[in-house]
Amino acid sequence: MEGVPDMNKQKGNMIFAATLIALIIWLISAMISEALVDPVALKQSVYKIDVPDHEVGAQVPAQKEGPEPIDAFMEQADAIKGKSLMRQCMQCHSFDKGGPHKIGPNLWGVYGSSIGAKEGYAYSSGSKKLADKKWTDENLNHFLYKPRAFMPGTKMAYVGLKRAKDRANIIAYLKTLV
Repeated sequence: MEGVPDMNKQKGNMIFAATLIALIIWLISAMISEALVDPVALKQSVYKIDVPDHEVGAQVPAQKEGPEPIDAFMEQADAIKGKSLMRQCMQCHSFDKGGPHKIGPNLWGVYGSSIGAKEGYAYSSGSKKLADKKWTDENLNHFLYKPRAFMPGTKMAYVGLKRAKDRANIIAYLKTLV
C-alpha cells in the first residue's frame, strides 16, 4: 500500500524522539539545579563528635579476646537443642559408639577425654600439642568459639560459633555421648 508509512519505522522514530526529549529534559534540569544550589563550605563541623581525652602515648584498655565464660550458660543448656545444632557437624564427624572416623574424629565419648586422643584417627599437629589437656566445658567453649585460635594448626575448617548459648547446648549434647 502506497502512502501508508511503515509501522516499524514509525515506532522506531517515536522511541528515538522520546529518548531525545528525556535526555534534553535531564540536561536542562541539571543546569537549573546547578544554578539554584550553591554549596557553601562550613567553617566548623555541624555534628560534634566527643572523643575521649587520652594522653599522647597512653594505652587504651584492650577489649578481652575470646568467648565469655560458659558456666552461666551451662546451667540452662539443652542437650536436645545441642543435638539439633550438631547436624552441621555430621558431614565431618560421626557420633555413634564405635562409629567410624570421617574427615574428623568420631565424637562419641569425646567429653572429658584427652584432646587428640581418639585411637585410629590421624590428628593435626595442633591437636597433638594440646594432648596434655582434656575436653572440659571451658576448653570446648574456646574451641567451639574459634577452633583455629584455640588450636593453631588444626585441620578443622569450621570458623566457630559466636553464640554462647549455642556452644553450651552443644557441650551439653557432647556430655550425653558416653
